Amino acid sequence: MIDDESGIEGDLEIPSEDDDAPFARTEQSKRDAYLRSPRALPAGAREFDRLAAAVIERVGALPATDAKVEVRRGLGRCIIQRGDAALTLSWVRARSDTVADGRLLILEWNGTVLRANERIPERAPDPRPGKSATLVRETSYLADATGEHDWVWRVDDATDGEGEGLTSTELAARCVDRWAADLAR
Repeated sequence: MIDDESGIEGDLEIPSEDDDAPFARTEQSKRDAYLRSPRALPAGAREFDRLAAAVIERVGALPATDAKVEVRRGLGRCIIQRGDAALTLSWVRARSDTVADGRLLILEWNGTVLRANERIPERAPDPRPGKSATLVRETSYLADATGEHDWVWRVDDATDGEGEGLTSTELAARCVDRWAADLAR
């Protein structure tokens, strides 16, 4: 079809004023560029440290029980053992070693999560008291940011496309509150 005013052949599509698609593509490309850049790696490590510190603080604020709280931290790892339950945070890097391809795993356990130096050889009797750990809940999160100032975590398998973005403080509150509710049962 030929447009009478312009002489251009074909259908012309004029975007509506409500069309946010170009803005969304621009924001997504900013996110992708930042999360794939080397700048995001140290920012991601600092954000993981913020998250772990907030989780440890919230666990410390839980009502006191007879159960001893033990915290073990390592690079990209945090294990909080409270009695016969544990909460672990892990930053899992991908082979490409970009934040865009990494995942934050938050795992809830029943039982005792072992330290690496406590591993017992196969077929040896288990001298440890208590039961070994069994996974109760696993949630995977993706980092989402255009810079360190707007860093949020989104559930990896969000069915609504984007998923709710949570700051590290909000995510700490959500996972500790959910874990505490499970402990109370």
